[in-house]
Amino acid sequence: MISLEKIKFGLRLIFLISLMVNQEENAMDAKLFENFDFAVLNSPEYKEDAVREDILTPVLKKLGYQPYGVNKMIRSKAIPHPFVYIGSTSNKIFIIPDYLLQVDNLNVLVIDAKSPKENIREGKNVQQVFSYAIHPDIRTNMYGLCNGREISIFSVSKKEPIGIFDVFTIDENWDQLYRTISPIALTNPSLLNYLPDYGLCCLKLGIANVDHCFYGIWIDSIIRMNDFEYTMSSVCFDYQVSFDFTKNQLSEFLMHIPLNKREIVVRSLFCYPFKYSAESQEECFALDIRARIGKEIQSNENEDYLPLEVVDFM
Repeated sequence: MISLEKIKFGLRLIFLISLMVNQEENAMDAKLFENFDFAVLNSPEYKEDAVREDILTPVLKKLGYQPYGVNKMIRSKAIPHPFVYIGSTSNKIFIIPDYLLQVDNLNVLVIDAKSPKENIREGKNVQQVFSYAIHPDIRTNMYGLCNGREISIFSVSKKEPIGIFDVFTIDENWDQLYRTISPIALTNPSLLNYLPDYGLCCLKLGIANVDHCFYGIWIDSIIRMNDFEYTMSSVCFDYQVSFDFTKNQLSEFLMHIPLNKREIVVRSLFCYPFKYSAESQEECFALDIRARIGKEIQSNENEDYLPLEVVDFM
């Protein structure tokens, strides 16, 4: 029977995790141009430099770009024009895109601001920024334009834009924009589908040194890491959670697996590649687990994560 204290702790944990999720969602819900008067776009005095500072720069910063650091936006980078000759003499003429975006010193996107009256879906403006993207000193696969009303994004390998984003409703379509030109989207788009790690979340919340009780949590993957250690994973409150347990706990673990899945789990863990992966909900199974946050943060090329250490299977 589940004790009252375990139920109380479980409810407190649900509250804390839900609070963190709500804080993250509220931060994402902040209106980017809540106090901006879009009527100014109709003024003939509102030029492309204003679009760059008032519209494009805030968008790029919210996407994660800064004038410094790993995800860098380089303003007004002068690059030599490759085609300008007068007679037989080469003349140094420079073309200057508004922003060149880099991730880890890799050029990923060039983007230009235009005045609100300019067409940024086709024509000379698009051709101009395309010439920046294919320039030998730039060579990006993606390029874009912003006229204050819209942001258009192109691929050098496609004629039509791959995305048109209305600035007036940019908050409603932010996820799509983020999945198109954020630093992660342009360098490692598979990470966009990663869930945040539960262990790291709890460590940051300061609830690492307590037992965490999970009731009926669905297990979809189990890996035998070596002769003495195992790990399994699940999803909890939209967070990825990993559980590590030892060879000494294996028998207890197997006793809690449904009988109709026990044999295939054992066979998978003791035959190459020493892994059980559920390919459907029917192949998952639920466990009751008591665990503690592990002592060592693990890292791979894509993320940091902090596994939980199983205390017992309940």
